[in-house]
Amino acid sequence: MIKLHDVTFVMVETVCHDLARLAMEDCKSKIEFEDVLLLTDKPEHFDGISARVVTVPNWPTKLDWCRAIWFEVPKHIHTSHMLLCQWDAGIWNPDDWTNEFMKYDFIGALWEWQSFNRVCNTGFCLKSSRLARYIYYHRDKYPCYADTEDGLLCRKYRPDLEKEGFTWSPEKLAHKFSFEGYGPAQRPPLESHFGFHGLYNFKRVFEGGQLETRAKLISENVYLREKVQLLASDMERAI
Repeated sequence: MIKLHDVTFVMVETVCHDLARLAMEDCKSKIEFEDVLLLTDKPEHFDGISARVVTVPNWPTKLDWCRAIWFEVPKHIHTSHMLLCQWDAGIWNPDDWTNEFMKYDFIGALWEWQSFNRVCNTGFCLKSSRLARYIYYHRDKYPCYADTEDGLLCRKYRPDLEKEGFTWSPEKLAHKFSFEGYGPAQRPPLESHFGFHGLYNFKRVFEGGQLETRAKLISENVYLREKVQLLASDMERAI
């Protein structure tokens, strides 16, 4: 098993606990991390998982989650990088890992539908702790006011952060790192990637019991049921 020295695996979850637990278990079965950090309001849902647990209030909105990533997580990181993972993300193929990923302050899946600054996705991303701490200490200049950390960090603030010396990975390397989604005119990938993000990719990554278990948990989750319009097409493609 690959061991990632100086990388902390980070999960922040207060609404989809059981799905987050599955994501953590799957990632930890494929990669040995230097550290594992879990921020949650219900630690009992994660009994048996070896991690540093920080008990937090319930954060019910995406904006709450984004602010936690920016202003709470950096206080608990002791490694040079952190691998941030959401409940609908994870490690796809650990053999696609390369230490070249560690050369940059940010790497995540491409936003194929954008024309510039396309290395964006933060649902599964590798971020340097120096970048995270810089944003934390300069939060007056870089406020977190949007519920899409991706666009705020990687498109709006990226030009100024690059002037400060922070680096985003090249698109080719980001494509190897993680996959989120392609535009409608493009075919699905034939190659694998180190990681993935997106409910609609579950059927590409999981099969059999793994997929069925996740489908059941999704259908039972109150928070996700309230997102029917957003998730309907994704559910149809994923299950």
